[in-house]
Formats: sequence, structure tokens, C-alpha cells
Amino acid sequence: MIKSILRSNIRFKLVVSLLSIVFLTGTLTIIIGLNIINKNVIRAAYDSVRTSLAAIDELYREDIARRSRTIQYLANTSEIVRATAAADRTTLHEALGRIKRNFGFDIVNVVDPKGTVLVRANNPDAFGDSMAHYRTIQEALRTQAPVAGTGVLDYSSIRIEGPELAERTLIPVVPTPRARARSSPLEDKAMVIKIAAPIKDGSRMTGILYAAVLLNNNTEFIDRFKRLGGQVEEYPKPKPKPADLFGK
Repeated sequence: MIKSILRSNIRFKLVVSLLSIVFLTGTLTIIIGLNIINKNVIRAAYDSVRTSLAAIDELYREDIARRSRTIQYLANTSEIVRATAAADRTTLHEALGRIKRNFGFDIVNVVDPKGTVLVRANNPDAFGDSMAHYRTIQEALRTQAPVAGTGVLDYSSIRIEGPELAERTLIPVVPTPRARARSSPLEDKAMVIKIAAPIKDGSRMTGILYAAVLLNNNTEFIDRFKRLGGQVEEYPKPKPKPADLFGK
């Protein structure tokens, strides 16, 4: 009887020990497997994001380069060269309007070699003020070569270009936890692609052709890059249109 009980206890202990080993092994296998899967998924997600950002960055740079080549070519056309040399504001305004419509720019201006505005495509009545403080124009005047890049314009610089652009510039700021306090619920600085190319009459520089694309609330611009990146989803277009990608 006692031997039978001892044998039963030993058998029970062996079964429990084996089950414990199986349970612990299975648990460790599941934990290790999930950890490996999570790491692989996260790594794949990071790689996908990095690849997408690199592709979009390259597309963005190519877009700037393409627009720069366009403005450089247009600055050398006979119509622009003659009208700038003669300070023919009427002809320039018509030419700048066509450039704005045909090539997708939001701002197209001509300034003289001192940086004084000759004419604006959007607001022809606003001229004679200086754009010499614009870094893009400063660099183009200094090097007498095309300059292109991304920059920020303050609200006063946008407002003089026209009320439609001034309205588009404003971005509602959504409060978030621990955000720094702001004096205004709106972001009013503008992020732009900006390009400046010298206008030359022979070897003499007679002015600068300046063009810019406003990125604030520019959902069409963002959608185009999403499509080029292989994504077909488009941004919704509510009114007003808060944009969280291009704030300033």
C-alpha cells in the first residue's frame, strides 16, 4: 500500500515536472516569438517610413529644381528682358500673369537691381516697395545667378501680394497638452518655395524675376506628392482647411 502511494507520488511529480517544463518552454517560445515579430514589424515600418520620406524628399528637390529651370528660362525671354529694361509695367504684368497661370506659381514679381518692386502679378497697384531684404533676392543680386529653395515669409509680406494668399496663409493652431502658450490661435507665417533669377540685357542685369509657391493649406501640392509616392488617398478639404504638414 505504502509502495503504491509512493509510486503514485513519484508519477505525479514526474507528470507535474514534465508539464511545468512544457509550459515554461512554451511560454518562453511565445514571448521570444512575439518579441522577434514585433521587432521585425517595427523595423519594417521604420524602413518603410524612411524610404517614403527619402523618396518624397527627392521628389520635392526635383520639383524645386524644375521650377528653378522654368524661371531661369523665362527670365531670359525677350519679352521679359525688353519690358524690364524699359520698365514697361503693363507688358510685365501681362507676362507675369501668364507665368502664374501656366506654371502654377502663387507669387510672380519683377524687381529692379536695387530690389525695388516693378510689378506684381497678383497686385499690380502695389509697387515701389523694397524686396531687397529677401534672402533669395539678396543672393541673386550678389551672385547674378538663379537661386531657389524653401523659406518663410511673414504675414505682411504675404498680405501685400493679395487678400486671397493672405487668407490661405492662416492656419488654425490646435491646442495640445503641454504646448507652449501662444498669443494667437492662428499661425500667420508662410512657408514657400521661392525662386529668383536674374534678368539680363546683354551683360547688364536689369532686374530679378521672383516666383514663389505658397505651401500653407496647399493640399493639392501634398496630394500630388502622395500620388507620386504611390498613395492614392487624398487629403479632405474642409472649410477652413487646417494643414498640419506645412505650418511655417
